[in-house]
Amino acid sequence: MDTKWKNIKYGRATKIAALVLAIVMFFAAGNLAGLFIKGFANFNIFAHPEDFTNTSSFRDQMNRYIGDVVRVGKFVNIGSFEEWLESADAKAYSENFYTQKKDTEEFVKLLDSSGIKVYVDGQNRYRYTLDYKGVRYFMQYNGEFIDNSQFAEYDFIDIPEIEESATAVQETVTSTDNTEITHPVIPAESSLVYYDPYESGGVPEYVNRVSEALLRLNSIGEYTCYGETSLEEMLAVIEENRIATLRNQYDWESSYGAHSNEVEAVKSVNFAVVFTDGTVYTNSGVAATDSHGQIMQKLVADNLYWAEWVIDGKYELEGPENQTPSGVYATLHEWIFGNFARESALTWNTWVNSDEVASAYFVINLPPEADAFGAISKSFGTYNKDISLTGLLFATVICLVIACALCIYLLSVAGKRADGSVEIRFTDKVPVEINTVLGFAAMFAAAVAAVGIVVYEYDPLMAADLGGLSDFATSFICSAAPHSSALIGVLVAAFFMIWTGLTASFIRNLRNKSFRKHSLLFIILKPLFWIFRKLWNWIKKTVDKLKYAFNCDYSKGQGTKFKVLACLAVSLFAVVTGIYYFVAGIMLVNWDESIGLLLFVFGALGDIAIAVFVIMLIVSLDRIMAAVSDMRKGELGKGIDTKYMLPFMRRFAEDVLCMQDGLQNAVDSAVKDQRMKAELITNVSHDLKTPLTSIVNYVDLLKKCEIEDETAQKYVAVLDEKALKMKKLIEDLVEASKASSGAMELHPMRINLCELAAQAVGEHEDELKAYGIEIVLKIPDEPVMVMADAQKSSRIVENLFSNIRKYALEGTRVYIDVAAGTEFGSVIFKNISKNPLDISPDELTQRFVRGDSSRSGEGSGLGLSIAKDLCELQGGRLGLQIDGDLFKAVVALPIA
Repeated sequence: MDTKWKNIKYGRATKIAALVLAIVMFFAAGNLAGLFIKGFANFNIFAHPEDFTNTSSFRDQMNRYIGDVVRVGKFVNIGSFEEWLESADAKAYSENFYTQKKDTEEFVKLLDSSGIKVYVDGQNRYRYTLDYKGVRYFMQYNGEFIDNSQFAEYDFIDIPEIEESATAVQETVTSTDNTEITHPVIPAESSLVYYDPYESGGVPEYVNRVSEALLRLNSIGEYTCYGETSLEEMLAVIEENRIATLRNQYDWESSYGAHSNEVEAVKSVNFAVVFTDGTVYTNSGVAATDSHGQIMQKLVADNLYWAEWVIDGKYELEGPENQTPSGVYATLHEWIFGNFARESALTWNTWVNSDEVASAYFVINLPPEADAFGAISKSFGTYNKDISLTGLLFATVICLVIACALCIYLLSVAGKRADGSVEIRFTDKVPVEINTVLGFAAMFAAAVAAVGIVVYEYDPLMAADLGGLSDFATSFICSAAPHSSALIGVLVAAFFMIWTGLTASFIRNLRNKSFRKHSLLFIILKPLFWIFRKLWNWIKKTVDKLKYAFNCDYSKGQGTKFKVLACLAVSLFAVVTGIYYFVAGIMLVNWDESIGLLLFVFGALGDIAIAVFVIMLIVSLDRIMAAVSDMRKGELGKGIDTKYMLPFMRRFAEDVLCMQDGLQNAVDSAVKDQRMKAELITNVSHDLKTPLTSIVNYVDLLKKCEIEDETAQKYVAVLDEKALKMKKLIEDLVEASKASSGAMELHPMRINLCELAAQAVGEHEDELKAYGIEIVLKIPDEPVMVMADAQKSSRIVENLFSNIRKYALEGTRVYIDVAAGTEFGSVIFKNISKNPLDISPDELTQRFVRGDSSRSGEGSGLGLSIAKDLCELQGGRLGLQIDGDLFKAVVALPIA
C-alpha cells in the first residue's frame, strides 16, 4: 500500500495534473482579481450604473480631458515668450515679485535710517550691530541674534568706529489722530548694555523689524546681504527671478500646446472652448460668433450619446445623470481614491468664475472611436451587469489558496521518484545564475505588464498618448481593453509558475547534491578555492614550524633550541659583520687606507668582545632557564653551575637559588604542618572515642532507669544530646582528616545524578517541610551520568542538605537543578540564608568555619569542608557563590 501511494504521489502524471491545475487556478485568480479591480476602481458595479458615463472612471478621465483641452487651447495661439508675458496669467504670477520689490525698498530705507553698523571679515561674512535705547544688539547676515562673545570671534576688516555711547535711531510712533510720525530717539542711558539672546529675553518691536529686514533681504538671492549688495542690485536680482520663474511656467504651460496631438487623438469627443478674447479652440469648426444652437449642431452627430457645456458660468448636461453609489465598497473606494461622485469640471469655480473662458462644450457621439473613451466604453460593456464584488474577492482568494497549495505540493515532490532516486531535468543543468537571471527578468516583465494593465484600467486617458503610435497599435489596445482581466490572469499565472519552476529547479539540484556542480559562480571560483586551500595549508604548516622552532620549553626537553636560535643570532651578526668588513675593504682599497685599516682593527676588537659576551650570556641563560624549568616541575634540590658566568648573570643565578631554597623550605614546612594536623586530629579523635563511648552507653543506661525527679530527667536528656553531638563531631573530624590526606578508598562507578538528586530530595523533603522549607527539583529529560563513588557522592549531597536545614531561612524555597556539561555533570543548590552572609565563599569551605557567626546553631563547620574534599578526591569540584542572602552551591563531578 505504501509503495502504491508513493507511485501515485511521485508519479509523473500526478505532477503534470497538479501543474496544469495550478496554472488554471493562478489564471482564474488573476482574471477574477482583474474583474474585481475593474468593478471596484473603475466602474463601481456595486452601484449598478446604467452606462459608463455614470462611472467614476469616466468622470475622472473626462475632467482631466477638459483640463487638457482648455490648457492646450490657451497656448496654441501663443507663439512666443513675449506674448506669454502679456497674458493675464503671467501678470498674475508677477504680482508677488512686484510686492517683493516694494518691500525691499522699504527694508533698505528702514536699515539706512536705523544707524546699524556693518562689519565684514576676511572671508566676506557680514555681521551687524544696532544700538537701541541703551542696548547693543549683535546680528548675523540673516538677522539672527548672537551674543557679544560670538560676535568677537570674527576677524573683521574695515571696522567702523564703535562708540561707547548710544546712537540716535529713527523711531516711528502713532499720534492721537492716528498718523505715524518718524523722529530720532536718543537713549537716556550713558553707557551701552550688550544684548544676550540666550539670557536677556525678548527684544523691542523696532529691533525685530530690523532683524526681519535683514532676513528678508538675505533671502532675495544667494549673495544679497545688506551692506554687500546695493538696492539697485537687489531689485535686479528680483527681476531676474521673476523672468526665470515666468520662463519655467511658460515652458511648463506651453508643453500642453506642444502635445496638442494627444488631445486630438481622442476622436470620440467633440469639443469647443471659446475664450473671452474671442479665440476658439475646437475640433469641429466652431466659431466665436456661433450661437448655442449652431455650436451644438456642429458638435452633435446623428448618434448623440452625451453632452455638457457651460455658458457664462451656467452649467448644462444632456445625457444620463450621474449616480451616487452607496455601501461598504463605496465608502472604501472613497477612502482610497477620493470622491468619485464628483461633478463635472465645468461646474468648478475655475470655469464658472473664469475670466478667460466664456463657454466650453464637450460632446461624445456613438459609436466611440478607437481612443481612450472608446476603450473604456468597450471595457464597460463587459461589466454592465450585476457582478458581486464580494463574490469576486472570495473566489479570487479561494483560487489563490488552491494554487499555492498545489505549488507547495510540486515543490515538496520536486525531483523525487517513488524508488527514492532524484530526477534531474535538462533545465536543471543550466547554470543556476543564468536560470535565475532569465527567470527573474521574465517575472519582472510579467509583473510590469500586469501593473501596467491595472494602471491603464484606472487611467484610460493614457490612450491619448497613443497618438504617436500606429493605427494598428491603437486599435489593438482599444480592442483588447474588454479582455484586460484575462490578460492579467495570464500574466499572474506566468509570474507564479516561473517562480515555482525556478524554486523547483533549485530544490532538485539541492536534493541531487549537484547545486555546486551547476553553479556558474562555483565553476568560476573552484580553481581559486583550490589555490586558496593549498596556500592556506602551506601558511598553517609554516606557522606551525616557526612556532615549534621558537618554542624553547626546557620542561619538555627543548633546551637545545635556545642554543640553536642563539647560534643563528650569532650567525646573523657574523653576516652583518661581514658586510661591515666589506665596506671597510672598499674604504681601504678605493679611498683612505688609514681609515680602512682603523675600521678593520676596531671591527676585529669589537667582534671578539661581542662574541665572548654573547657566548657567556648564552651559557648563563641556558643554565638558569634549565634550573627554573626544574623548579616548575617540583625538582627543588638541583643547583646552578655559576662557573664562567657574567657577574650580573651570576647574581641572577644566586637569586634563583635563593628562591629555590625558600620554596623548598616552604614546601617542607607545609607538608610537615599538614601531617602534624592530620596526625593530631586522628590521635585526638581516637583518644576521645573510648571515653565518649562509655559516656554514651552510661547515659543510655540512665535513660532506661526509672528516675522520678524531673530535673534529673532533663539533665540526662542534655547529656544524651551533647554526647551524641560530640560523637558526630569526632566522626566528622576523622572523615575530614581522611578526606584531606587522601587516605580514603574510592569505588568509582557510573551514577545517574538525576536519580541521586531525586533520592536525596525524597529523604530530606519531610524533614525540611517541618521548617517550612519547600524543595523545587528540576532535572533534565535525559539522564546525567557521572563517574564517582556512590557512597561519597551521597555524603556530599547529605552534607549540603544538612547545611540547608541549619542555615536556610524558614518559609522559603530551595531550588535544586541537575545539569549536564561537556566535562562535568552538576547538581546546583540555591537557598536564602536566615543570617547575613558577611563571609567569602572560600572561608566557608575551611574547617570549623560556620555561616552562623554567633555559633549558636548546631553546626560544626566541617560539612562544606568535607564535601569539598570528597569532590576533589573524585576529580570534581565544589563551587560556592554568595549574592546578598542568596547561597548557591554547585557540585560538579566528571562525566562518565
